[in-house]
Amino acid sequence: MIPKSARRLAWAQRIAAALVVLFWVSFLGEYRELPAPMVDFEWSFVGPDLLWIVVPFLVASHWLLTGNRKGPTASAVAGGAIFYLGLLDVAYNVRHGQYSTARGFLDAAVNLACLVFGAVNIWCGYRW
Repeated sequence: MIPKSARRLAWAQRIAAALVVLFWVSFLGEYRELPAPMVDFEWSFVGPDLLWIVVPFLVASHWLLTGNRKGPTASAVAGGAIFYLGLLDVAYNVRHGQYSTARGFLDAAVNLACLVFGAVNIWCGYRW
């Protein structure tokens, strides 16, 4: 039987993967309205986000839900990826004053979510 905590984390990982995809879909719809340096920065992350965050979260969640012993390790890997993304975003946002713009609160919330969820996945990966 799969522990309840592993099932919860697996579904949270699937939601996180969907939210990353949703972010890129929304970005494609609004990037022409954003400042050019921000757009240039963001374009660098489409592939890495989809390949190194979404895919590992989907693999980790599948392995957690099927009881595969690789699930916790995959969770730590995916958590490390999204934590690193959060750190990059914070560094960029601080350097370029993004937190003081109209999108500042949204950027801060997304960055905090990446850092916290990444840390939770890393912690669970090593704890289990």
